[in-house]
Amino acid sequence: MKSYFFLFLIIFFLPLVNALDCNDTSNAKICQEIQDSKLTADEKTYLLEDIISEDKLSPDLLLIKDWNSKLKTDVKPYETKTQNNGYIKDAWVEILAITPSVLVNNQLMIDTQGEVKIGYDYNVEIPSSTASGDCKTERSIDKNTATATTYLNNDKLGEGHTILFSTNTDHVQFITDYVISLITKIKHYQWEKVYYYKYGKKKYSWSCTYASTEYKTDSVTVSRKKTVNVYKPTLTANFQLKGNYWETKKADFTFSDAVITELRFKDSSYAKYNYVFSETELLQPVNVLQLKADKKTIEKQQNLIYSHNDITIADTEGCQIIQYSFFHRLGIPCNLNQNSFTFTIKTDKTAYNDGEKINLEITPQGQDYVVEYGNNSSSSKGTTSLIATYPLNRIVVKSQGKEVQKLIHVKNEEPLSFLFSLSMFGLLNYTFVGFIKRFWGYFM
Repeated sequence: MKSYFFLFLIIFFLPLVNALDCNDTSNAKICQEIQDSKLTADEKTYLLEDIISEDKLSPDLLLIKDWNSKLKTDVKPYETKTQNNGYIKDAWVEILAITPSVLVNNQLMIDTQGEVKIGYDYNVEIPSSTASGDCKTERSIDKNTATATTYLNNDKLGEGHTILFSTNTDHVQFITDYVISLITKIKHYQWEKVYYYKYGKKKYSWSCTYASTEYKTDSVTVSRKKTVNVYKPTLTANFQLKGNYWETKKADFTFSDAVITELRFKDSSYAKYNYVFSETELLQPVNVLQLKADKKTIEKQQNLIYSHNDITIADTEGCQIIQYSFFHRLGIPCNLNQNSFTFTIKTDKTAYNDGEKINLEITPQGQDYVVEYGNNSSSSKGTTSLIATYPLNRIVVKSQGKEVQKLIHVKNEEPLSFLFSLSMFGLLNYTFVGFIKRFWGYFM
């Protein structure tokens, strides 16, 4: 059990309340062990945050939807204010949950369609006291109506606890108006003299007799607003096979900044995750479950090499691309046809001095090319110039998934000067020695 505690103590997410049904979690046994432990309430809350769902790199939307479908809509959240008027007491309304939704940087992001869960309730308190001047007062409810109407950007969505919505705007405001009307029938009784005769004498007694009826009308309107952002990204990805290189294949793989991007093959894969997810409970004691996303990039690759949009792989069988937003999944086909686009490159010379200008021409002209020489990279439409740098002898040009290389020779003048000086020194020595051998006898 201690190992579980140490694992969870290093994870920091928003706290959950202890009112958690362990059967609703993906780690029911661990959850119950935490609940039964002698930890403080705060410590239990801290640990329970991490075991609601094991799915941390992708959003567990089904868990959230199932949990929030069981919310008690007649339980008032602690922070929700109430209103009273006449016999209407403790009227409240709350927008409990919008499903699906995710909390990112304290901003609630929703899908273009989903449902809103509304909570509301009120009490009616009919007094039993006797009205002033009455000997008896009878009160009864004649009419009691309450309607919760939800609007999206002033357009009516519907009435009740669960409301469906659909929108294409970027920002929306949900408004719920809870209108309560109560009509109470009030019958007044007053003392009245009742005359009678007894032994020939007229007498009277007091009788509590119906006198009149009035109707009392009370009404309350309680409103709640919630402004959210609509999350509707454009997902794009492209896998373009470039060709075979020895026993491997190379391809370009570019993609938009999705929540999750996966490139799958039969025996290999690449995945990029941009968020980690957790669940937190809100609006106690209702315990609304809210999905939360924190920005964090994690990359995973298996049996392939991915670097700067370049893929090196042994086999492309079973290639498929899958991208995920917070709420949707998009499948994108791979392009396994090699790019038919070809181009050639040439330089004005094959050998250059260090620091000399290199004139580079790429055909056809007008295309977008990337020219790489050493650690420098530049764009070109067909012609460009470089500065020869010893000992760099390779120029690489890329376009549309294709790559062409050009080898050049860059001279190093310093070693050449040294060799020339050395050869001249040797020549002079050889001449001098020959001179001595020839004329040595003469001088002797």
